Amino acid sequence: MHLFDIDIPNKITFKESEVLKPGNEITTFECNGVKIGLGICYDLRFQEIAHLMANEGCGLLIYPGAFNMTTGPKHWELLGRARATDQQLWVALVSPARDANAEYVAWGHTTLVDPWGAVAAKLDEKEDTLVHTVATSNVICYFKTITDKCDQVINVDLDTPDSKESQWINCRGPVITHFRRDRGRACRNQTENL
Repeated sequence: MHLFDIDIPNKITFKESEVLKPGNEITTFECNGVKIGLGICYDLRFQEIAHLMANEGCGLLIYPGAFNMTTGPKHWELLGRARATDQQLWVALVSPARDANAEYVAWGHTTLVDPWGAVAAKLDEKEDTLVHTVATSNVICYFKTITDKCDQVINVDLDTPDSKESQWINCRGPVITHFRRDRGRACRNQTENL
């Protein structure tokens, strides 16, 4: 939905808007009974998109992305943990492996974050596959990080949840239900009038 345009003198210039057009709607889909939200790369920085997908019932958000060597070390995991925590759902950050000889060098580090904001599993920058069982209906996700343009392979298989923790996660916890939508609108109206 969002395009990443950046120009840091003597560091990096990258303009997605030169080759891509922005989207205008969120993307969700269902796989074996689990609703999944899909954002791409720069969308990870926008909490509102994650909130819209969570409101549509998503239990897992997937962000394929290629943060660079400047923003990757500082923001990749931090933003994934923030989206997981503020929406109380699983977040998968899926990155291509790092190719130091490429024109654009990706940070790598495919990461899976649980609804408590803890990193459940993580790869380094090299080509590898991440396999982990998660508590939201015991979704089993396979994230394959590769160096060519095919990017990632993601498969999801589901089992029945059996733990009290997964039941709490599936019901979204109190933060989502306690959010004051009326106050959010009032705050937006006040800032628009400034």
